[in-house]
Amino acid sequence: MKQFPFVFIVMSPDHDSSIHNAVMESPMCKSMMVGVKDLDDACAQAKKLVDAGAVKKIELCGAFGKEGAQAVRDAVGDSVIVSYIVNLE
Repeated sequence: MKQFPFVFIVMSPDHDSSIHNAVMESPMCKSMMVGVKDLDDACAQAKKLVDAGAVKKIELCGAFGKEGAQAVRDAVGDSVIVSYIVNLE
């Protein structure tokens, strides 16, 4: 089975994507996590990963909401899946 690469992007004003990141890798899955400071940073980091062919899916934390998730989707196009966490109330 081919390895499935995805990234989970979390957003907080005190994150620095150059240092707040991690990778967990197994034969079946390459899971990346990137902390970004704002929506612009998220779009840039997501586009960088997509352009490099490094991910097939982008999962966003609940802080993005529907509008933020759509902005990331617009930044990367439709070549990868973009989803976000919905908080149940």
